[in-house]
Amino acid sequence: MDPDTGAEEVLRKNATSLSWSPSSRSAFIRDRALWIADAPSQDEKKLVDADPTPDVTMDRPRFSPDSLEIAFIKTQLGVRGEVWLVDVSSGMARPLVSDRAAENPMDVGWINEGRDLAYLTNRSGSYSVWYVDLAQSTIQPLTQPLVAVPLTHIGMAVSGDRIVLPRHFVDSNVVLSDGTPVAASEKLEFEPAASPDGNRIAYTVADENKFEIWTAGLNGEKPAFRALGREPRFSANGYQIIYTHTDLEGNSDVWKLDVRNGSSERMTDAEEIDVTPDWSPDGRLIAFASGRGGAISIWTIPASGGKRLRINAGGYAPRFSPDSKSILFWNRQALWTMDANGRNVRKVVAGLTDPVAGVWSWKGPAFFINYDIRTADEKLFTLSDHLMWPGFDVLRDGRFVIAPIDIHETGLWAIDLTYKEK
Repeated sequence: MDPDTGAEEVLRKNATSLSWSPSSRSAFIRDRALWIADAPSQDEKKLVDADPTPDVTMDRPRFSPDSLEIAFIKTQLGVRGEVWLVDVSSGMARPLVSDRAAENPMDVGWINEGRDLAYLTNRSGSYSVWYVDLAQSTIQPLTQPLVAVPLTHIGMAVSGDRIVLPRHFVDSNVVLSDGTPVAASEKLEFEPAASPDGNRIAYTVADENKFEIWTAGLNGEKPAFRALGREPRFSANGYQIIYTHTDLEGNSDVWKLDVRNGSSERMTDAEEIDVTPDWSPDGRLIAFASGRGGAISIWTIPASGGKRLRINAGGYAPRFSPDSKSILFWNRQALWTMDANGRNVRKVVAGLTDPVAGVWSWKGPAFFINYDIRTADEKLFTLSDHLMWPGFDVLRDGRFVIAPIDIHETGLWAIDLTYKEK
């Protein structure tokens, strides 16, 4: 846009994540590949080909101060990612930070006059800024935890000796859709799941750099810590919970917990992430999303343990139907259903850009979008005065279990790279 006249023109067609070099070159993402162009010419060059895994794309390209290299994020469905570097002249790209399967960096920037990198990531649990010493090939935290769970995809900007980024201070509690409180504290409570009999709720609590599984009665009675992890789901009999836990090496697996005696058992043990599990109502199978073999897709494993089976080519957040015969899941910006063996795939609704977990309501598959819980055909519930985390569940009586968000403060913060504590 011309700042004097306000006239607009298309600079790069079908492009996202545009950034500029000090020498006025531009870098951008098109068709999942990284491109560069000289300004103001229209000559464009593909610098890094699209990843062969179809759900991997590139994001946030950042030129070095000398314009000779570009740092960028490779992200898989926006739920995990890596930091990469590419040489602008040769096009040779290499992973710089790729040692933790469950890490999900959001932005990267050059610091110390281009000698090092900083990136915004959840490497240790909550999101903070980490420092990459390129000469020593070391990675260490630059800040304390800044936010446990971002409200949306956030970025940062490097200006001289400062890093500027948005921060928000929020609280969220677990409540029923009729206003009945289930869990309320100064920490973040979210990702609620209802027991099959409707008498208990499991939920995730974010506490500094760790996530915890808690349970409570339907009216908030007898809250109890159960395990370190997140994404809890009850078994058919209500005595066990499956959940995901990320170990110290940064890998996420599915675990099973017996709430009667506190014993836990690892159900999956792959080098790739295993996330968003669900237990079939007939008690036979556990479904989950896994990055094993390339694209994140839906897998199942016997609830008693055994061999895991991949049942489709791509998907996230599987949810069994009440009769255990179908699975609802997200893939390619839409919700789909399929038979429990992966056959007969049917689209439910399109236009869901970010990965989302749906539920089976009394009106069929339901999902959260734009303040509403709805099906493809009608609105079921609206929380008009609050934001809400997208994860929710439904009770047998039709009430929803939700996690509304209270925003206490939001603003831009600066990190002074020259500051030294006295």
